[in-house]
Amino acid sequence: MKKKDKFKVGIIGCGRVASLLEHDKLRGHPCTHAGAYAAVSETRIVAGCDINEDRLQRFGKEWGVDALYEDYRQMLECEELDIVSICTWGDTHAEITIAAAEAGVAGIICEKPIALSLIEADRMIETVERCNTRLVINHERRWCSNYHKVRELIRDGAIGELRL
Repeated sequence: MKKKDKFKVGIIGCGRVASLLEHDKLRGHPCTHAGAYAAVSETRIVAGCDINEDRLQRFGKEWGVDALYEDYRQMLECEELDIVSICTWGDTHAEITIAAAEAGVAGIICEKPIALSLIEADRMIETVERCNTRLVINHERRWCSNYHKVRELIRDGAIGELRL
């Protein structure tokens, strides 16, 4: 990405992880994509997209976003975005990531899982490489000390045998 005053951000999927969890008083903040972008002076949320009209309008009001779309393809066509967060169901990640990269988005943050199949994941990786787009999959819990401690307790047999 080239240096600019503020990177223009679009968020696709305006639900819990994108925005709504900011209202959870038990969580540290920011704890959502929108909250994180709002906390960074170099980014500005300029567009939101969700198939749920009520959730989309709430997102727009809460984050001061006027460019609201129910179709991500229209958002990618109409907005010149530097960064896109994909906060939708896993079965849509490949399609949206590929479309965003091909639309010229420089950076994509996609929620887990990367895709539902290795073929889809490979297509995503091939596309972002071809389009010179940076792709990050949000596996933040892999780095959380609490999860590491639970893994250690299981591995050491401290809490008994794991059963499914």
